[in-house]
Amino acid sequence: MANFDEILGRKDKIIIGSLIIFIFCLIAVLGYAGYFKDSERNAILEKTFQGKIISRYTDYKDHAATKYKLSDGNEIYAYFPKQNVELQIGDSLVKQQNTIYILVFRNGQYKFNVDLLNK
Repeated sequence: MANFDEILGRKDKIIIGSLIIFIFCLIAVLGYAGYFKDSERNAILEKTFQGKIISRYTDYKDHAATKYKLSDGNEIYAYFPKQNVELQIGDSLVKQQNTIYILVFRNGQYKFNVDLLNK
Protein backbone atom coordinates (compact mmCIF):
# COMPACT_ATOMS: atom_id res chain seq x y z
CA MET A 1 0.00 0.00 0.00
CA ALA A 2 1.35 3.43 -0.97
CA ASN A 3 2.00 5.92 1.80
CA PHE A 4 0.67 9.48 1.93
CA ASP A 5 3.86 11.06 0.53
CA GLU A 6 3.74 8.88 -2.59
CA ILE A 7 0.09 9.73 -3.35
CA LEU A 8 0.36 13.50 -2.97
CA GLY A 9 3.28 15.56 -4.11
CA ARG A 10 4.55 18.78 -2.56
CA LYS A 11 2.44 20.98 -4.88
CA ASP A 12 -0.70 18.98 -4.11
CA LYS A 13 -0.17 19.42 -0.37
CA ILE A 14 0.33 23.18 -0.80
CA ILE A 15 -2.88 23.47 -2.85
CA ILE A 16 -4.91 21.45 -0.33
CA GLY A 17 -3.49 23.46 2.59
CA SER A 18 -4.26 26.73 0.82
CA LEU A 19 -7.84 25.62 0.15
CA ILE A 20 -8.36 24.66 3.78
CA ILE A 21 -7.04 28.04 4.95
CA PHE A 22 -9.23 29.84 2.37
CA ILE A 23 -12.37 27.98 3.49
CA PHE A 24 -11.63 28.73 7.15
CA CYS A 25 -11.11 32.44 6.38
CA LEU A 26 -14.30 32.56 4.30
CA ILE A 27 -16.36 31.07 7.14
CA ALA A 28 -14.79 33.51 9.62
CA VAL A 29 -15.56 36.52 7.39
CA LEU A 30 -19.15 35.38 6.81
CA GLY A 31 -19.64 34.90 10.54
CA TYR A 32 -18.18 38.32 11.32
CA ALA A 33 -20.41 39.94 8.67
CA GLY A 34 -23.52 38.41 10.25
CA TYR A 35 -24.37 35.94 7.51
CA PHE A 36 -25.15 33.13 9.95
CA LYS A 37 -26.97 35.44 12.36
CA ASP A 38 -29.50 36.28 9.65
CA SER A 39 -30.44 32.62 9.35
CA GLU A 40 -30.90 32.45 13.14
CA ARG A 41 -33.05 35.60 12.99
CA ASN A 42 -35.20 34.14 10.22
CA ALA A 43 -35.75 30.95 12.23
CA ILE A 44 -36.80 33.01 15.27
CA LEU A 45 -39.19 35.08 13.15
CA GLU A 46 -40.91 31.90 11.90
CA LYS A 47 -41.57 30.47 15.37
CA THR A 48 -44.98 30.89 16.95
CA PHE A 49 -46.41 29.57 20.21
CA GLN A 50 -48.86 30.45 22.94
CA GLY A 51 -49.27 28.67 26.25
CA LYS A 52 -48.59 28.49 29.95
CA ILE A 53 -45.37 27.16 31.44
CA ILE A 54 -46.27 23.81 32.97
CA SER A 55 -42.79 22.57 33.92
CA ARG A 56 -39.07 23.32 33.93
CA TYR A 57 -36.64 20.50 33.27
CA THR A 58 -33.12 19.66 32.16
CA ASP A 59 -32.94 18.09 28.70
CA TYR A 60 -29.89 15.83 28.87
CA LYS A 61 -30.29 14.86 25.21
CA ASP A 62 -29.75 18.54 24.29
CA HIS A 63 -26.44 19.10 26.10
CA ALA A 64 -28.17 19.37 29.51
CA ALA A 65 -30.04 22.52 28.49
CA THR A 66 -32.69 23.84 30.84
CA LYS A 67 -36.06 24.13 29.10
CA TYR A 68 -39.64 25.09 29.82
CA LYS A 69 -42.51 22.88 28.68
CA LEU A 70 -45.58 24.83 27.54
CA SER A 71 -49.23 23.78 27.69
CA ASP A 72 -49.45 23.85 23.87
CA GLY A 73 -46.74 21.17 23.62
CA ASN A 74 -43.86 23.46 22.65
CA GLU A 75 -40.56 23.65 24.50
CA ILE A 76 -38.35 26.73 24.86
CA TYR A 77 -34.89 27.27 26.29
CA ALA A 78 -34.75 28.80 29.77
CA TYR A 79 -31.45 30.60 29.24
CA PHE A 80 -31.42 34.39 28.82
CA PRO A 81 -28.05 35.56 30.26
CA LYS A 82 -28.10 39.14 28.87
CA GLN A 83 -31.55 39.84 30.29
CA ASN A 84 -32.61 39.74 33.91
CA VAL A 85 -35.47 37.33 33.22
CA GLU A 86 -37.01 34.93 35.68
CA LEU A 87 -39.90 32.98 34.23
CA GLN A 88 -42.13 31.06 36.61
CA ILE A 89 -44.34 28.03 36.26
CA GLY A 90 -47.80 29.33 35.43
CA ASP A 91 -46.59 32.31 33.37
CA SER A 92 -48.34 32.67 30.03
CA LEU A 93 -46.05 33.11 27.02
CA VAL A 94 -47.04 34.45 23.61
CA LYS A 95 -44.69 34.46 20.60
CA GLN A 96 -46.25 35.66 17.36
CA GLN A 97 -44.84 35.13 13.89
CA ASN A 98 -42.59 37.88 12.48
CA THR A 99 -41.55 39.19 15.89
CA ILE A 100 -38.47 38.47 17.98
CA TYR A 101 -40.17 38.96 21.34
CA ILE A 102 -41.89 36.61 23.75
CA LEU A 103 -44.59 38.42 25.71
CA VAL A 104 -44.82 37.25 29.33
CA PHE A 105 -48.10 37.49 31.24
CA ARG A 106 -48.35 36.72 34.96
CA ASN A 107 -51.73 36.47 36.71
CA GLY A 108 -53.45 37.73 33.55
CA GLN A 109 -51.38 40.92 33.34
CA TYR A 110 -48.52 41.81 31.00
CA LYS A 111 -45.20 41.72 32.91
CA PHE A 112 -42.34 42.04 30.39
CA ASN A 113 -41.01 40.75 27.09
CA VAL A 114 -38.01 38.61 26.24
CA ASP A 115 -35.84 39.44 23.22
CA LEU A 116 -34.88 36.16 21.53
CA LEU A 117 -32.05 37.70 19.49
CA ASN A 118 -30.39 39.31 22.49
CA LYS A 119 -30.44 36.29 24.77
